[in-house]
Amino acid sequence: MVNLLEKDNFLITRSYNGGYIKFFIKIFFVKLSFKIKDKKLHTNGQNNNIYIKDNGILKKAIKKIPDLKIDIDGKNNTLIIGSSCKFTQSVIVCNGNNNSIIIENSNYSFSKLFINLCSEFNERKIHIKENVSIGGARLHCWGDNSRIIIGENSMLSTGINIMSGDGHIIFDKLTNKYLHNNDNGFCEIGNHVWIGMENIICKNTKISDNCIIGAGSVVTKSFDEENCIIAGNPAKIIKRNINWDISGKI
Repeated sequence: MVNLLEKDNFLITRSYNGGYIKFFIKIFFVKLSFKIKDKKLHTNGQNNNIYIKDNGILKKAIKKIPDLKIDIDGKNNTLIIGSSCKFTQSVIVCNGNNNSIIIENSNYSFSKLFINLCSEFNERKIHIKENVSIGGARLHCWGDNSRIIIGENSMLSTGINIMSGDGHIIFDKLTNKYLHNNDNGFCEIGNHVWIGMENIICKNTKISDNCIIGAGSVVTKSFDEENCIIAGNPAKIIKRNINWDISGKI
């Protein structure tokens, strides 16, 4: 008498009177190896580290973070993610050396967040501070020693681009002289800043605490004044002495 058990391309043939077990495996172990590999975190290069920050203690990440794709290539790069962070359709790309990305704990989710440290620039920093909400944003950190900082309790809507540099070289056609420098660029978003949908925050800009950036604006300079509504292309202050609350309740 022979019993056949077939499950997920795993065929077991067992003979009770013959006393033997025979395995016919098609692709089971291939599938299994991919599943095991997918649960681990992989980086290319030397001394690249991914940590989970839990109650101030850094623990090395040993499994994939749900709905977050991570691609790190280079040397001495560090990614630190708060233990309460939750992601949806998000990607982190980090190339080059000695770069750091810190995402602090938040009561809100990070949706369609794309952190872009591509190209082999070095010594870059992105820091998303505590309790930040992101509905859809692309953070492009281009140039050596560049940085993007987002202050605590800030809220970013959808379709937002924040760029610490131009990303490409611009030069004079006649003299071939470079017209800009991507290095040392910055974007600094203060605490409790609301950035509306479809905004562009350009290089070397600062937005102070408790401000609102109106939808569809292009920010090309720094605003040192707090509690303002900033809007337009290019953006300017259109109202002063305001504040806002994430709850939406009066």
